[in-house]
Order: sequence, then structure tokens, then C-alpha cells
Amino acid sequence: MQRPEKIKIGYREYKLEEWKQTVASANEAQGQFFAKEGVIGYTAEETGVSHANTLIHEMLHAIIYQWNMDLDEKVEELVVNGLANGLTTIFVDNPKLMDYLKDKFMKIELKINDMIPAKSFIPKLIDKKHKFTEPEKIEMYNIIDNIMNKHNYIKIKKEIDFNNILHRGIMLSFLSEHEHNYYKYLPIQELKYFEQISEIEDKRINLILDILIESKK
Repeated sequence: MQRPEKIKIGYREYKLEEWKQTVASANEAQGQFFAKEGVIGYTAEETGVSHANTLIHEMLHAIIYQWNMDLDEKVEELVVNGLANGLTTIFVDNPKLMDYLKDKFMKIELKINDMIPAKSFIPKLIDKKHKFTEPEKIEMYNIIDNIMNKHNYIKIKKEIDFNNILHRGIMLSFLSEHEHNYYKYLPIQELKYFEQISEIEDKRINLILDILIESKK
């Protein structure tokens, strides 16, 4: 069966990339999850159960990121390893289980929750009189979450004030980045200076954070 090009986890889609060799930061790792770039990568060397285990492993990292489970890096890796290995064993030892679960999923009556279009926030952010509803705030947080790593997102979310005009201007810049983010078109393994880019990004977010905090005084 042909692999899917993307995996949808929560409200976000992640691109699956096959690498000739791993670029994962951990030694001997066969895959890696890149949150900001929206990529789950894996090596072409793996096949069968080992390959399935790697995908489950990286998807679990994506779930932890997507649902803002703020775990220590070592704890997260321990949890993900245990769950991935456990789930893989369950699926291998119970081949009929997958068919049973798939049948149950197919019978679920899905309720489609209409997403608020990102560009619809432009006039709302410009309009000084507009009062943001909770669903609008959640969707705006999702937009911000999509353009930065989890650590930076948590810091920014804590300081954002929807009633502050300057903060709205910064949110407009986030919106622009969300709509025209070139990272998603770059294969992550070709980002030669990925660590340096991440350091610059952290400094950029810290500067924005300082502006957000200072403007509330």
C-alpha cells in the first residue's frame, strides 16, 4: 500500500518525508518530528513492523506537541517509546483488531466543525471595536501555534492581549507568516543550518515577547 503524503493530527496536517539517511538529532534514530515545519521524517532503510513503529513513535510526539502536553524532553521520550512499542506489539499480536477498530471508526457520525478562515481575522484585528469570542481566540492561538515551536508558542500565548492594539498588530504579522510560510516547501533534511535558524527564531520570539510585555505597562 502506498504511504500517504500527509497525516492529519488534530487541526493540523503533517507532511511525511522519506529520507535516504536519517537527519534525526538522536543517535540511531530512524525518524524525527519537526513541529514548526510540519514534517514527520523517516529513513527509507526501515520496512515492515520497524517502520510502522517509527511512524507511531513520531505521531505520538506530534500528539504531545499538538495538545500542549508540556513534558520534560527525557520524560516525553520515555513515554513515547513505551507507548509506541506497546501499541506496535498490540497491533502485531492482534491482527483482527485493526479491522474491528476501522469498522467502528467508519460508523462514527462525524460532526464537522467549520474552521474560521485565517484571513477573516484581518478586518477583525484592524477593527478597534471588535470583541473576540472564545472560538475566535482559540483559532487565533492555533494560527500562532502553527508558525513556531511549542516552547515559544506557550510564552507568546501567555502574554497576548486581544484588546491591546499593538498586540493586534503583532498578531497580523503572525497571520501573514501563517498564510505565506515558506518552511513547508523545504524538505527538512536540506535545512543545513537548522540549529542556527532555530536559535535566531528563539531570539526573534523573545524580542516580540519583550514588546508584548512592555506594551502592557
